[in-house]
Amino acid sequence: MDHSAPVLEIDSLRTWFLTARGIGKAVDGVDLSLSGGETLGVVGESGSGKTMLSLSVLGLVPRPGRIVGGAVRFKGLDLVRASAAELLKVRGNAISMIFQEPMTSLNPVFRVGEQIAEAVRLHRKLGKAEALERARQMLVKVGIPNPDRRLKSYPHEMSGGMRQRVVIAMALALDPDLILADEPTTALDVTIQAEILELMLQLKEERQTAIMLITHDLGVVAQTCQRVAVMYAGKIVEEAPVLALFDEPLHPYTKLLLASVPRIGERRPLAAIGGAVPSLMALPSGCAFHPRCPDAVGFCATEEPALLAMPDGRKVRCLLHTART
Repeated sequence: MDHSAPVLEIDSLRTWFLTARGIGKAVDGVDLSLSGGETLGVVGESGSGKTMLSLSVLGLVPRPGRIVGGAVRFKGLDLVRASAAELLKVRGNAISMIFQEPMTSLNPVFRVGEQIAEAVRLHRKLGKAEALERARQMLVKVGIPNPDRRLKSYPHEMSGGMRQRVVIAMALALDPDLILADEPTTALDVTIQAEILELMLQLKEERQTAIMLITHDLGVVAQTCQRVAVMYAGKIVEEAPVLALFDEPLHPYTKLLLASVPRIGERRPLAAIGGAVPSLMALPSGCAFHPRCPDAVGFCATEEPALLAMPDGRKVRCLLHTART
C-alpha cells in the first residue's frame, strides 16, 4: 500500500435527517482526507456530528438519516455509490469500526472466539480451526491473558476493558487499512484507557493502518493524533496539525474547548462554554457558533463563514479570520 496516498477522502459529505419536524444537517459539507499510518482526531461536543461522520463513511447511517450529497472515497472506491456487494467486501475487512460500548459489537450468546473467527472466515475463506487459531493469535496480540480459556468465554464473563480489547482484536484480525474508532476508551478507567491507546498506536505503527479517532477527550488527541479536525453543528470549524492546534488555536470554539481542559500545575478556574450545541433542526443564521461566541460581532449573525485555508496550511471557519486576510 502507498502510504503517502490518501486511504480515505471525504468530499463535501452531507448526511441529513429528513423528518416531519424539519431537516437535521448532522454532517453538512465535510471535507477530510487520511493517509496510511496517520491518526486523525475528530473532536467536538456531543451533538456536533462526529459519530454520524464515522457512520456515514461505512454507510451505516440510521433512519431517517441518509447521505444526500458528496463522496467518500476509500482507496478510489466511492462508498456512497458502491453496491451492496462492494460494501460487504469493505466493511469489517479493509475498514473496521471500534464502537464506544463493546457490547454494541459483541453478541452476548456467542463465545468470543467464535465471534472473531466468524469475521475471519467470512472474508478470508479459512477453515474453522484456522480461523480460531487466528482469533487466539489476536487475543495474544491485544494482551488478553489465558487466550485459550478466553476464546471460550462469553462477553458477560469479561470486564469492560477486556471486552474492549476483544473488539479491537476483532477489528484488527483482518489487517484493515482504516480503523474508525468512536470513543473507544471513554467507558474505561484511566489505566486501561492508557493501555488500549498504547496498543492501538503500536498496531498502527506495525501495520501502517490509518485511524480516524472520534473523541471529546483532547488529552487522548494530544497523545495519539497527528492532525485534528474540530466539528461544530455538522461542519469542520478548524483543521490543523495537533501541535499547532494546541499551541495556537484559531477558532473561538477551539480556544474554549482547550480552555476547558485542566492542566497539571496550573491553578486557574476552568472555562465553560456558555449555552449548548444548537438543535440541528433549528440552526442559528450566519455562523452556527455565534450565539455562544465571545468574539462574535454583528456580521457573524448574518453571514455564514466558509472554511478558509490559511497560509500555513491550516483551515478555519471564522469570519474574523476572513476579515483579516
